[in-house]
Amino acid sequence: MSDWQNLTLGDIFEISSSKRVLQRDWKSHGIPFYRAREIVKLARDGEVENELFISEELYAEYREKYGVPAEGDLMVSAVGTLGACYVVGPRDRFYYKDASVLRFRAKRQICPRFILHSFRTDELLDQIHSGSGSTVGTYTIERANATRIRIPPLIEQRRIATVLDKADSICAKRQKALAYLDSLAQSVFIEMFGDPVTNPKNWRAVSFVDFFSDETSTCAKIKTSSYQESGIFPIVDQGQKRVAGYCDNEASLAPVSLPVTVFGDHTRIVKYIDFPFVVGADGAKVLKAADAVNPRFASHLLGVLPIADLGYSRHMKEVKRLTFISPAKELQDCFEARLLEIDKIRGRLLHAQEQSEILRASLKHRAFRGQL
Repeated sequence: MSDWQNLTLGDIFEISSSKRVLQRDWKSHGIPFYRAREIVKLARDGEVENELFISEELYAEYREKYGVPAEGDLMVSAVGTLGACYVVGPRDRFYYKDASVLRFRAKRQICPRFILHSFRTDELLDQIHSGSGSTVGTYTIERANATRIRIPPLIEQRRIATVLDKADSICAKRQKALAYLDSLAQSVFIEMFGDPVTNPKNWRAVSFVDFFSDETSTCAKIKTSSYQESGIFPIVDQGQKRVAGYCDNEASLAPVSLPVTVFGDHTRIVKYIDFPFVVGADGAKVLKAADAVNPRFASHLLGVLPIADLGYSRHMKEVKRLTFISPAKELQDCFEARLLEIDKIRGRLLHAQEQSEILRASLKHRAFRGQL
């Protein structure tokens, strides 16, 4: 790394904020107006559904007088989530909120993508968060100018950025594939059974007590402070969509036979569970499907019904008033078989994603130590 330079961001960029846009100038359409939260989403996902805009006329005025983000500029979130970095693309047209977002415009030849990846390293993030002060963190222009960064020659910057971009692309594609599988299960359900609310296929409808044969309130409550990284029993928390931790408290084992559905009364979470577990959340309910109902079908149906519109504190009361479609058990079993095939694919994808994340972390570690 003898040819790497140790500089400040102020040595490389002209760092500025925007001309203030008053709230009365916000519009419902026009030129997108980004705050820190939109920049964070752009940095993470590459796209954002924006809700604030300014007029074309105001954008043209500010572009003429003060300048606007241009291709290759870096936009960095400066309040809340600090240091999220987005590289402005050739088709981007937007303005941004003063003090909430900083604009980095290069004063020398630089690879913007290399700087973007640098903003994801602990070396830069530690500086960004250090001394941000106050309850709501801030990253000021003064501190940005003083932030130190190590950069290699331009050709090496581009090579590193290309490698890390490819690693990001692989992870992003696998994440999209996982999201597609989630929507695929929903599509399979609709294809087989139709909308469970309107019931266009005229399936027999049954009440809650006929659909679920057993209901148990939350088991002995496990405090969050007691969660372990490993143990005998996984803890299912109604606020989590996955196992939240582990414990060794056998007395808290759910007193029902498996499989079951855990349904969050105050936070709408539906989980199908077929392994011994404990419940770590106040308000969760453990439901067991009736003998004539496939438990995976029951969990999926409970997850797609429009229960979220009913209000947090009334979930369980309203669920008990619903009717549930009850197709032939053989058809429900067929649906479960298709879900299991999707789960197998998901398992392979999750493993591949984990390996991709490990590779990406290794590449980043080596890249910024001159070992790539």
